[in-house]
Amino acid sequence: MSSAPVTNAVRTADADRLLQLAARKSAQGRETLYRTLWDFFEQRSGTLTEAERALMTDILRRLSRDIEMSIRIELARSLSAKRSAPRDLARVLADQEIEVAFPILMESRVLEDMDLIEVVRTQTHQHRLAVAMRQDISTNVCEALVDNGSPEVVVAMLRNESAKVG
Repeated sequence: MSSAPVTNAVRTADADRLLQLAARKSAQGRETLYRTLWDFFEQRSGTLTEAERALMTDILRRLSRDIEMSIRIELARSLSAKRSAPRDLARVLADQEIEVAFPILMESRVLEDMDLIEVVRTQTHQHRLAVAMRQDISTNVCEALVDNGSPEVVVAMLRNESAKVG
């Protein structure tokens, strides 16, 4: 017996619930939608298609503008400790305000060198400091910090005993 009809029914039910949540325009409605999408993405990231992952990442990124920082910080702290966390979600949080990004930049092991280098190139001085203090940063990330950082960032990187300074 094929599981496709069951999977499609689950996805339809999920989509209907998400549409109902999206129809709520209040701050609480947006928060509920954000948390629900977050949980859905975290639980099912391994079964989503690339297009679904991209769509959900985009929705979460857009919703982030309307969600209280305390909620995003809470989610970032939770996600930063999970080795099986969806990389897409970690990247969304790493690009937000430093209060949200900090736990992800310091602790998340799902971020790859290219993610960290992108943060170093595009985000704030505080983001660069967090990357410079992160455990086990690679030679490539160190080079990006030197190329894009201030003297304070470079000093923080050099004080980081686990940094692989080339």
